[in-house]
Amino acid sequence: MSELISSVLDVGALYHDLLFSYQRAQRLYHGQRGDNYVLQSTLNFLLRIEEQGRIDIEKSRSFEEAVSKFADFLKKGKIIKSLTLQELDPDQYTLRVEGCIFAGKVHKLVNTKDVTCPYAMVAMSLYNKFKGKPAIERESLYFEGGTQTTIETTSF
Repeated sequence: MSELISSVLDVGALYHDLLFSYQRAQRLYHGQRGDNYVLQSTLNFLLRIEEQGRIDIEKSRSFEEAVSKFADFLKKGKIIKSLTLQELDPDQYTLRVEGCIFAGKVHKLVNTKDVTCPYAMVAMSLYNKFKGKPAIERESLYFEGGTQTTIETTSF
């Protein structure tokens, strides 16, 4: 592996660790209601990326279509091999990420207990936008090469 790729993966692992630390602290001090702020901020940033012509989520007609466009964005960048969304019922989905370039390093080095995959957080922000309901920030299941996360609405 080249030194450049190794450095990029190290930086990716560092960013994941920072995000996971903030997730834990936010839940500890603000509870679940703080999730909505984080997810809205995530959506706002994604829309700024869209302004650069790199992704076309705003014109999506549904949550499913928006997630599909996000998956295409990640695949074009060779960040993941696949990101799938399975509808379990109208308010509950399973998001599965496979072949993530960061998974090999992040899932081994970083404490992934009780945290949410960053791609799932983006999907949760899209859920909020297109379903008009806040999503519960659920812990992701981490495995070699990817994650699986339940996306569903909150009860409040």
